Amino acid sequence: MKKSRVQISRSTRSVARVTPSAPIKPPASSSHQKQTAPKRLAMLDRQAIRDYLERSAHLAKLCSQNGWVDNESLTFEVRSFSHDEAVVTVYFDEVIEAAGRAADRVACFGKLRVLRDGEGMFVAAEII
Repeated sequence: MKKSRVQISRSTRSVARVTPSAPIKPPASSSHQKQTAPKRLAMLDRQAIRDYLERSAHLAKLCSQNGWVDNESLTFEVRSFSHDEAVVTVYFDEVIEAAGRAADRVACFGKLRVLRDGEGMFVAAEII
């Protein structure tokens, strides 16, 4: 028994039965589908990256107003990951001081390559 689907015309509101010659398949890729990372990161690796970024001076180089990095607003996305490096996109707020107090915040972002040593600790970074 062949499956049929109902097609409704908008202009006349008529109903017609259409019998497809091949089964109907959903599209192979959709813009709303979530892309998976090439490799899964362990929570320990994510925490090690976060710890390094919070104490790294490289994020200050991404500040545009001579302020400082608000570590509470720091978020990052891992773009690629291997045994000796990780490429991350970072997002954070730059706190700008005026008259001895925090006066304003500016959203900042950038891309870093974070490098590991032989023991697996993140020890260096470079802005890319």
